[in-house]
Amino acid sequence: MIMKRLANALAAQLVFAAALTAVASYALEPSEIFKINGDSVVTIYCENKNGTENSGSGFFVEKGLVMTNSHVIGDAKTVAIELKDERRFPVLDIVAQDPEVDVALLRVAYTDAPSLKIAGELPGVGHKVTVIGAPLGFSHSLSDGTLSAVRKSDYEAIQITAPISPGSSGSPVFDSSGQVIGIVTFYMIGGQNMNFAPSATALRNFLKSRPMITVQEYEIKRRAENQREYGFVAPGETIFKDGSYNVITSVTMRKPAKGKIENDEDEAVAFEIKKPVRLQYAATRDDVDYFEAPRDTVSATFGGKSVIDDGDDSVGVYVVRENDERGWYVDNSGYANQDSLWARPFEDKEGDSVEVTVGMEPMPGKDATWMIYKGVSGGKILFSVTYVSNGQITDDSGEFSFPISELPEYFPFFGRELDVDRVEGATLFFGWN
Repeated sequence: MIMKRLANALAAQLVFAAALTAVASYALEPSEIFKINGDSVVTIYCENKNGTENSGSGFFVEKGLVMTNSHVIGDAKTVAIELKDERRFPVLDIVAQDPEVDVALLRVAYTDAPSLKIAGELPGVGHKVTVIGAPLGFSHSLSDGTLSAVRKSDYEAIQITAPISPGSSGSPVFDSSGQVIGIVTFYMIGGQNMNFAPSATALRNFLKSRPMITVQEYEIKRRAENQREYGFVAPGETIFKDGSYNVITSVTMRKPAKGKIENDEDEAVAFEIKKPVRLQYAATRDDVDYFEAPRDTVSATFGGKSVIDDGDDSVGVYVVRENDERGWYVDNSGYANQDSLWARPFEDKEGDSVEVTVGMEPMPGKDATWMIYKGVSGGKILFSVTYVSNGQITDDSGEFSFPISELPEYFPFFGRELDVDRVEGATLFFGWN
């Protein structure tokens, strides 16, 4: 059981070892990053040749030069930027473009905005990140999360948990010092907060070489190489959610697990969950849910000595409600009168041993919407939608479907040609070119 002292222990001694590398001497709060850098972020408006319009995000990297995604501007007929004070200026020309990395550099008719600094190196996994952009056209919106992974293929990209939406493309991703570590590009429909951005390394390389590759040239090359990317969604997964709602979480260990949690003084507590087991909800503090394993299935030692010595000590898994970050914790508050809570995010594939299912229920007096994928039947995609108004589920909630062929219309994937690749069982695999 988590003791009443947990709130103080969390504030005073919560340790996330993976987030301690490459941080500034003073970590800025998201509100401070917004105040310092908000004037350098712009909303981008495009009028396309087919008469449609779309919007995205961007940011100043040099005097009069704005960086955004290549797919934001696409084959637009005219492009303009909008500043924080809602003044608009036209884009004069495209200085550089690389559709493969999905980055473009635009010369604009405004030169007084401060330029953002591209970070020289990436922070460690678990580091807090902040995003400023225009999701769904709502300019200068702020979200935050964590750096959950660094991926490398043809270029280096970061995976983040900060929420994004269509319109977020081109948004700068900031570390806690306020430097840019990536540019938001896409997200996985079937995942939870699985959002991706070319890293600061990729952005520095782009600015150094300044290639000029048109979308048409890239498409010819890509299709010749038959490049294709994939994602999937399984029944029961939430594919859309908005508003205010209560989250119901269940945690189960699929297999035994053990590891250690370090602090910034090179001390460590070793822990083990000895067998597959269902974890019990223990407490929620500061929007973090804690789930403890039964005491007879765990062990935890510090300096070779057990720190599990009374009913207030526990070992288990935590889940951060805001960004879905997950990891291990050891609460040894009952050991030798120490108020100590150790915690760190999952590393590598540790999370594979933990099954976390998340459901939602209405929150009194609040509005919300969530959509859950149900499967595929008769050539149609099945899903349920729950609409909540003033804390009550409305009559227009229920089960719905649409033809598989209409997937691109219902789920536009940041301008890409999304289609169904295959269905295995009830899991839907989709691809985009």
